[in-house]
Amino acid sequence: MRQPPDLLAWALGNDTYSKDGADFTTTEILQPPQLTFLKQSNEPKKMPVYKSFMSLLGTGVHAALEGSAPDSAIVERRFYKTYNIDGVDYKLGGKPDYIDDKLLDDYKVVMVSGAPKDGLPKHDHYWQGQFNSFLAIHEGVEIDTACVEYIFRDWNYGMSMRQANYPKRPNLPVPFLVLPLEQIEAKIIERLTLHVRASLGHNVPCTDEERWKKPNLWALQKPAGKRARKLCTSEAEAITNKKPGEEIQFRPGTTIRCNDWCEFSHVCPQHNTLHLT
Repeated sequence: MRQPPDLLAWALGNDTYSKDGADFTTTEILQPPQLTFLKQSNEPKKMPVYKSFMSLLGTGVHAALEGSAPDSAIVERRFYKTYNIDGVDYKLGGKPDYIDDKLLDDYKVVMVSGAPKDGLPKHDHYWQGQFNSFLAIHEGVEIDTACVEYIFRDWNYGMSMRQANYPKRPNLPVPFLVLPLEQIEAKIIERLTLHVRASLGHNVPCTDEERWKKPNLWALQKPAGKRARKLCTSEAEAITNKKPGEEIQFRPGTTIRCNDWCEFSHVCPQHNTLHLT
């Protein structure tokens, strides 16, 4: 029996993203500078094609929401400002998803497990909203509030009815006030400078936070046991809590971005020299 062509693989391999003439984007300068450094190596990206599936879902949601926006809204428009870094001009661009009635909204398609736990947007999402607001204001658009709109791709209506802590709707808007413009611009210049210098060969190793590193753990369990009785966050804690007959097993924290999501980990000097897991 004949099989249909893999249209999904075609869609995943068809990358139409454009910076629209910007040297750097607000999304880009919030990523680890080491990624910008590694991109200059001209080494091919290395990522299983189907790992891009989540991005494809996000693209579809963005397209649907863009088509539903009111006529008064500014949708998917890129804003710019040029900065002189170390004597050279660089154009920074930012493309918010939606602006209307002095509110800027960016959509983030995530798993329910990725919902903010403290009622605040994630760090990079927060600053992306601030950066995009600044660039829009610079071009004359009035904005006083930014928002990150979390859209849950795995939301389940039945679970929303049964579980008290489960999101009651498939989207969660998290608004926040726009900071003073001079404070935002200082952060922009700080991040842009790091990435400009990285593009010129100055490498800055990723932090544990940028690597999405899980903490090291020390497990207390019986030698033949299948599960740990207790997981400790330090060796000293494990020694203090160890019971007779138990042993301490060190479990190194994994670096999620390096192992599962970075397209350049195979050529990353930090990842390969330190043998991060």
